[in-house]
Amino acid sequence: MLLSRTAGVETAPRFDAASAFSPMCAARLQFPQWNDKPLRCKCMFRARRHVLRTNRCVVHVQESPMRCRYLAALMVVGLLPLASAPLFAADPKPKPAPPTPKQGIEGAEVITRSGKYAVCYLNITTGAAKTVQTWQYMGGMRDGKMELHNMVGVREAGGSVEVKADRLVGKIEIRGEARQRQANWGLVDIDASIAGGKIDGTVKLGEAQGKLTGYIVDEAELAKNNAVPKNIAWPMFQGPIGGGMAATSTNTPTVDELSQVQLRWRCEEWDVGRGMGNINRFMSGWGSASQIRTGTGSSSHLAVNGRIYLRYYVPAPASEGAKELPNPNYGGTQSTRLQAMLEEAKKDKNFTGDALPLYAAEKMYQNADDVLLCMDAATGKTIFKTVVRGRGLNWQHHKAGPFNVSPAYGNGKIFFQSNSGLLFAVDAENGKLLWEFQAQHDGSNALVTVGNYVIAPMNNQFGAFDQNTGELKWTANGGRAVSCLTPWTKDGKHYLIGWRGAGHAPQGVACIDVETGQDVWHEKDMFVHTGGRGLGPGGIAIAGDIMIINRIYPDPTWKKGDPVKPRVSALEAFTLSTDKIQPLWKVDTSAKPVPAAAAGAMPAKADDEEAGPGREANIQESNPVTVLGKFVFTPNLQTIDLKTGKEVARLANGIRPGNGGYTMVNNDLVFVRQDGTHGGMVMGIYKISPDGQIKDLTAAGGWSPPVGGSTTSYHHPIYYPIIDGRFFARQNDGIYCWDFRAAK
Repeated sequence: MLLSRTAGVETAPRFDAASAFSPMCAARLQFPQWNDKPLRCKCMFRARRHVLRTNRCVVHVQESPMRCRYLAALMVVGLLPLASAPLFAADPKPKPAPPTPKQGIEGAEVITRSGKYAVCYLNITTGAAKTVQTWQYMGGMRDGKMELHNMVGVREAGGSVEVKADRLVGKIEIRGEARQRQANWGLVDIDASIAGGKIDGTVKLGEAQGKLTGYIVDEAELAKNNAVPKNIAWPMFQGPIGGGMAATSTNTPTVDELSQVQLRWRCEEWDVGRGMGNINRFMSGWGSASQIRTGTGSSSHLAVNGRIYLRYYVPAPASEGAKELPNPNYGGTQSTRLQAMLEEAKKDKNFTGDALPLYAAEKMYQNADDVLLCMDAATGKTIFKTVVRGRGLNWQHHKAGPFNVSPAYGNGKIFFQSNSGLLFAVDAENGKLLWEFQAQHDGSNALVTVGNYVIAPMNNQFGAFDQNTGELKWTANGGRAVSCLTPWTKDGKHYLIGWRGAGHAPQGVACIDVETGQDVWHEKDMFVHTGGRGLGPGGIAIAGDIMIINRIYPDPTWKKGDPVKPRVSALEAFTLSTDKIQPLWKVDTSAKPVPAAAAGAMPAKADDEEAGPGREANIQESNPVTVLGKFVFTPNLQTIDLKTGKEVARLANGIRPGNGGYTMVNNDLVFVRQDGTHGGMVMGIYKISPDGQIKDLTAAGGWSPPVGGSTTSYHHPIYYPIIDGRFFARQNDGIYCWDFRAAK
């Protein structure tokens, strides 16, 4: 597949392809005229031929169906690296000089809230006997007033309640949820008494009466009971400890039973939408747009200095007179898609009016406001909200939500990247934008901070930027093919360790000097099981000078197999140095396959030339994690001695990660996400004793947040910072704080 490009063309190319494409970008390209000759892509994903047509060319692509749709969309909108070997021929034209980082920030606003803060919890019950329905909500109050989120939109609230004297009154919208679709209950009138912080009263839904209970907790009491230490952080996507998804250990006791877990707060901002993984692939039709909540990206959040930071976006209308871009997901433009949705809505007997409601129209907006939200970790109170208006993009990938780069913290700054590729640095204290750089978005999952650098994706490679100035220091191959780089420090020097996957030659695990971008060692025959279509954790964890990986091995019997898709794997550990690695131990799990039902995974596909043998992976997909500083907890529910590799304990049954699932650790608790792709946030939770024994706290069934709904991420995991027993979860309508500390 050979391409050349000319940037800056006025008219974006039209295209017609076998299937819907994504994502969408403001970049515009012009393609040269080619003859109608099939071109074979050399990448690992090969299945059947597709045809991509633009106004300038016809490209025949030999790809797998899903990969082809993704790459074709990226090609059209200018997100693919069009000149990176070995997949693509080099651009014959001289490369332009790297752009100078902009010091003047455009269109930015820092929003703060005022008023006395409290948290309010509501529990509404309607119906009787077999028709009982319940609805729960928690949110922040300012001066006695709480706005509630809209159940299907993010640009307008769904009602409010307010304290007046000793009563709570208001009108709110309530909808039930089934398979992520909303069953419209209508507007509810609330009238309740407040005494001693407790709420008790009635609700009215049409002619039906219901019961309301709840409570209000003021800021001082909440801060006292839920104080979060400021010296413990979760500063990046994969946590504070070498990519291992493990929180910094404390001596705080944790719960022995899940009935002891407490909900402390939900953030007060109501425009935080769901992540990815909706049932419907897209929300271009009225049926989906009117029943599924708008997505605002799949970014994970951070916990630093007693604060929580979340980067998300809100779909925004284009500025007046702005040129509309073709929509690669649905065809047409924003205007034509909105008109088509309106015509469909008019056929719905429940639809009234002549215009689409905002909650439906916003799903088709091509622009977006980029938001960095800062909250107090103890109370959920908004400290500031930095908004960059209209410069982002609202696009989707495969399902109803975009791949979304997670932020990172370093040296007093938060770094985040827009869907349009803009890289921003923000003062973590006050939300002021410090610098920006027009990098290139490529669907990677996270920024990484190490030393004085922030590492960001740059169109199928990654770049190192000076944290203080935004100056680009170096670039290196890796980009999206590296799930996530893992920082490692040795003798005061900083390094990055990661897997160079498909699209790069040679592949393998490499260690990069952060100052130069050069490899200090490169294990070309080492392949890593990353999980999540390469967008999950990097399959690498580092504890001190020990590297633990879920290693995969080529299967020479495959007719077409590249060594990045085998199902034969093992857990291995190596001793790190700055010039080489030395094997430490290897756990061979090939004799102990895990049944799909026990693993919470889908059954393996039938044998074929592409996928290899039709059996479950011997080591379940997920990242290795360390527990209590001396054990490795495997996806197969084992504890292994970190230094020797000897098995300490194993559970025969329990929830395991699969289908994009993953594992996280806080003190002696291990959280296992069963499925990071579909369904709810079902987790297995295991408690590890000082001698490595495993207690299953979810033996009677997995744990899911009982309030706030859930969100799934479709192979782009949303991780949850854990600080001193507090589990900060991104759910359907915001950030929630769940307290797993043992009661005092």
